[in-house]
Amino acid sequence: MSFIEAEDLGKTYDTNGIKFTALHGINFMLEEGSLTVILGPSGAGKTTLLNLIGGMDAVTAGHLTVGGKHLEGMNRKELTLYRRADIGFVFQFYNLMPNLTARENIELATEICPDAIDPVKAAEMVGLEEFQDHFPGQLSGGQQQRVSIARAVFLYFIFKELGFGGLGEMHAVTYITAFAISELFVFLVVLLTRHHVKQGESL
Repeated sequence: MSFIEAEDLGKTYDTNGIKFTALHGINFMLEEGSLTVILGPSGAGKTTLLNLIGGMDAVTAGHLTVGGKHLEGMNRKELTLYRRADIGFVFQFYNLMPNLTARENIELATEICPDAIDPVKAAEMVGLEEFQDHFPGQLSGGQQQRVSIARAVFLYFIFKELGFGGLGEMHAVTYITAFAISELFVFLVVLLTRHHVKQGESL
């Protein structure tokens, strides 16, 4: 049975009466434990699709089911609760709190996730056991992104937006795939977006 399923999924934006359709008639199914790469040029709708699955935007057409939850019928409050409990994001920009250590940044997820794992364990999974007490400014770009990945794995899904930054593509895939096959993340689904086919093939 599919864990994520889209049927005739669509998204239309309405700005001052001007409508723009970003997605139309999207159909797909993803199983539990899958690692999926979404390929397409800039403007193809990759980010829009991630925003819908991640509950950051509302569905305007069709059906979208994630883990048995029907997102197309959710209001703003319901989408907020869904994001809080079920979704982990790793953004192109790491969005770390500069006045918190690596461990404290990871621990932020424990404030909103009811089933959070031990932040020390999450840090060890991305090779940051020796840097947990360092502040973001004391970490390299790749290390900062590892913190953002560790923070995301508290939850069911990881969404990776556009670039791997200083982490390095193969290292990113190594870490994320490790999460996907880990017994700690039975329900994990990983979605990544890439601009070019060659970059997707490298994964």
